[in-house]
Amino acid sequence: MAKRQRFGFDASSLALGAVVEVGDHVVEDVTWLRHEDASHINMAELDAVIKGFNMAIMWNMKKLHLCTDSLTAYHWITDTVTRKARVKTKASTEMLIRRRLSMLNSLIEEYHLDLDVTLVTSECNLADALTRVPQSGLES
Repeated sequence: MAKRQRFGFDASSLALGAVVEVGDHVVEDVTWLRHEDASHINMAELDAVIKGFNMAIMWNMKKLHLCTDSLTAYHWITDTVTRKARVKTKASTEMLIRRRLSMLNSLIEEYHLDLDVTLVTSECNLADALTRVPQSGLES
């Protein structure tokens, strides 16, 4: 039985990040700067997970263990994948959120992905460090 491959994603006001692990080894990590990006942090989290999905697909992964430290993204993705509940948001960008979630479902179906989602602390999210500026770099 194939083991689930883990990938984490994160977003901050500065960047999006995604990390793919095979076994206990990081095989790829990527950061994308958010240049002039006015989208809300929760939409940026969805953008990061879509980029992470694309990375996992390029690695031919089928059984994925998705880790996020965003409670909102966790609920949106879980509700979308399980079809347990319709995603509800009062955000003015509701249509854009639904479009991203629909894209996730399309990727899952097209590539026959088996996905589970776990909510983790920021300290346990490997992608968290990719989206932050180290405090030591801010000292003068």
